[in-house]
Amino acid sequence: MSGSFATSLLMVRPAGFGYNAENADNTFSQTDQRDPQTLQNLALDEFEALINGLDALGLDLLILEDLSDSPDAVFPNNWFSHHPDGSLVLYPLKSPLRRGELRPELPELLEMAGYPVTRVLDFSALAEQGHFLEGTGSLVLDHGRQRAYVALSERSDPAVLKRWAQETGYTPFSFTPINLPGTDGQSHPVYHSNVLLALGAGFALWCPQALPDLAEREQLAQALSQDRELIALSLPQVQAFAGNMLQVQTPQGPCLLMSQCARLALLPDQLDRIEHYTALADFAIPTIEAIGGGSLRCMLAELW
Repeated sequence: MSGSFATSLLMVRPAGFGYNAENADNTFSQTDQRDPQTLQNLALDEFEALINGLDALGLDLLILEDLSDSPDAVFPNNWFSHHPDGSLVLYPLKSPLRRGELRPELPELLEMAGYPVTRVLDFSALAEQGHFLEGTGSLVLDHGRQRAYVALSERSDPAVLKRWAQETGYTPFSFTPINLPGTDGQSHPVYHSNVLLALGAGFALWCPQALPDLAEREQLAQALSQDRELIALSLPQVQAFAGNMLQVQTPQGPCLLMSQCARLALLPDQLDRIEHYTALADFAIPTIEAIGGGSLRCMLAELW
């Protein structure tokens, strides 16, 4: 199963990190009264420390500089995905401000860095029609089985998902998640699939409570348990980003990447079960989590 997990990652160094008011449906982000430069400096410090930590693990890193005006540019996994067959997919984003993050030159950048691009599937224009699918935020991908697990929401449109599946050949498995209050005071479905589900080397972290439909919950459990041990997370653990993790393959073997906040939320029994399959590495990114509303997995885009 090791071939299903990346050894290389792309990251974007933030230049104008901050709160994005266009993402009020993100129930994990918070407003902050500190001045923008303070937040940017804190986020940049966390980013640089993360780079050093990932480099120490032996992972190959491609670091891009943020050329947009987006406060969320540190989360590149939402606007593109690169696949083991060389496919590069560009995605339609809900936030108009974030659409400027897309880089037309990305295929050339990847090729120059040694990551083949065999074809480009560009769905980004669908955003202008009000249809969204936000990369591996929306899609939790099982490359080994060519499956995509998707929590349907304002950011994960079933019509776009259908087109994506037809073009990529992946089999979609969609479900309707629970609603949580957003920063706009309204109730929204959990904004991204990758806060509810993480696929590891022989295990899956998932949140049964987040699927109110019991039939969908059972169907998801059956699909995941075909080749993985299920490790259940509670909603409070999900809100601490315990579902927002990424399995990678390092020179030493499999390693599950997570934030410090996520690791502290896990119980000893859960940690023991995870460590049966993989090493763990955690990193402190409290500013990025609190203001950006995304955690470690959102900052990392796999390259093949």
